Amino acid sequence: KLGKKDSYFHQDNLMTSVINLFVAGTDTTGTTLRWGLMLMAKYPHIQDRVQEEIDRVIGGRQPVVEDRKKLPYTDAVIHETQRLANIVPLNLPHITSCDVTLNGYFIKKGTTVVPLLTEWEKPNSFYPEHFLDEKGQFVKRDAFIPFSA
Repeated sequence: KLGKKDSYFHQDNLMTSVINLFVAGTDTTGTTLRWGLMLMAKYPHIQDRVQEEIDRVIGGRQPVVEDRKKLPYTDAVIHETQRLANIVPLNLPHITSCDVTLNGYFIKKGTTVVPLLTEWEKPNSFYPEHFLDEKGQFVKRDAFIPFSA
């Protein structure tokens, strides 16, 4: 079936949506990998630390999804790569879905908010510690907005 008459859903829209998702997914992944390789080459001490963590946790076997929890520094490096590279640098505005108080400031439901992507301890540096707590465990920060969304 090609869809209902007078509907926005039809074969052409489906194909366009699938192509858009494919291109968006491969482009952002490729860009993240290119930035990651460049940053690893520029900061060999960080590359060495990632390699040591991977060797210690995974060794010579194939990695599994469950390994990610045991690779906090590697996870932090990936997140920091996406933060610093700002893979999709659009900084899209957001609208609050409810009334909220943030750091003592009241923000009414429906308020347009534009995140400040540079609000980090070292915003212009490659600093994986942005995503680590004092014990070296991975922490996903609220200020992290990959792909501007």
